[in-house]
Amino acid sequence: MINFFCKPGITENQKFPFVPFAFILSGLYWIYLALTSQMLILYDAFGYEQLGTIIYQQGWGEFFRAGPSREPFYPFLISVSMHIADACSVSYHSIQKIIQILFLLTSQFLVLKILKNLRVQPLLCALTILYLGFSPALVNAAFSLFSEIAVFPFALGIVLAGAKTWQKIPNAPYPEILINGLFLGFLFIGAMATKAIFFYILFLFMLPYLFRIISFLRSKSFDHALRSIFFLFITLSVAMLFMHSMKSLNAHYNGRYIYTPNGARNLYGITNLRTDNLTKQRLQESFEITPGAELILFLEDNVNKKIVELKNQGVPKEDIDSRLVNLSLKKVATHPFRFSLFYTATGLKMLFWESTKTGFVIYPLWLDKIFSFTPFAIGLKFTMPILVLAGLLYGVYFIWINRKEMFCRQGPEVSHAILSGNILLLIFTFNLLHACFLVLPRFIFPVAPLYLILISFAFDRVLLTKKKSLD
Repeated sequence: MINFFCKPGITENQKFPFVPFAFILSGLYWIYLALTSQMLILYDAFGYEQLGTIIYQQGWGEFFRAGPSREPFYPFLISVSMHIADACSVSYHSIQKIIQILFLLTSQFLVLKILKNLRVQPLLCALTILYLGFSPALVNAAFSLFSEIAVFPFALGIVLAGAKTWQKIPNAPYPEILINGLFLGFLFIGAMATKAIFFYILFLFMLPYLFRIISFLRSKSFDHALRSIFFLFITLSVAMLFMHSMKSLNAHYNGRYIYTPNGARNLYGITNLRTDNLTKQRLQESFEITPGAELILFLEDNVNKKIVELKNQGVPKEDIDSRLVNLSLKKVATHPFRFSLFYTATGLKMLFWESTKTGFVIYPLWLDKIFSFTPFAIGLKFTMPILVLAGLLYGVYFIWINRKEMFCRQGPEVSHAILSGNILLLIFTFNLLHACFLVLPRFIFPVAPLYLILISFAFDRVLLTKKKSLD
């Protein structure tokens, strides 16, 4: 029987004998797919390609003049691919695949870093890295022209940085607090520049720091409170300065002081569906794990009609988005139970991220046959949510039994409870905010690596407990 547990005194390479194999095998698989797969440029992917082309050919000024549109980071990556592709006389798709493979590889290293901090067994670390490298959904994210892949490293970095700063801040010198605040702020900027929802996640993610400051003040630990306030101020200021800059650029070039209009429009469309336009067909479509194209077009049509109506009423274009948000909130207040029902159902759909049929990538025939094999596709699609739910429940249980450590632990070594708490905090804030909108499976991908970490951690703890009982 293989001894999965590390013995004292062995080297780092001996600790993780399976991990290099997991990286190598993943890399070989990605190289093969990079040479044999093909991106399909449809729907949002076409929009990203257009924006990347605008940045590449006409510069950032035209990007903002044509907006407000999408977040800037992913179109920028596409424009970089186009520059390199022109210099090398190859398709920009090939360069984009390489860039996105690097994002996935970086995510693997960060996942390994978190697993090692949680002291997960070597074999489970290797299996997690291997699944991250072969997951049909996550590999699809790396080989399709959608922005979710670019969020992976930032989300994982936020978890690591958040856990370390939580322990350090109360006693750290102010220069170190400044560096940590800037670093976490820039990680959130990277996430916000790819997915705007991370701006709102930031404030929810910072709530525990606020509660901690109140706790310090109540216990008259004023020095700790001041250090925590300084950290909170730096992190929020960096992120808010970025958001103000982006809104100001849009205001300057296109007259609208907003970051991106997609959030307000998506919110109105789905809220209107959940409250006013509810039919048997729409009810069934709303509870489907993957919304169909017909439903998406229906929502877009309703939103566009409302925008035209508001314009005819004389609402200035810069006020359209805020008016859509206000109308959405009024609809929620009018039908709170109905909205809550659909909100809860959408929140549960956030567990269903794995799929062999995400689309937008043409795979080799043999691989496509495997992905189309019904028992494999259905089994994977419905087994993973069960594992995710088990990981989440164990994570909550683990934090509860170690809750005192969340506020008392200090020192250089990251606490398992604090690290698990940051993972859960990011997952729950991400899912709670996304449940307000229409959710496609690929929208869930940014937290999928965190799901895998929790699953691995839960298995590790169960196996560790079992081993101790046998001993």
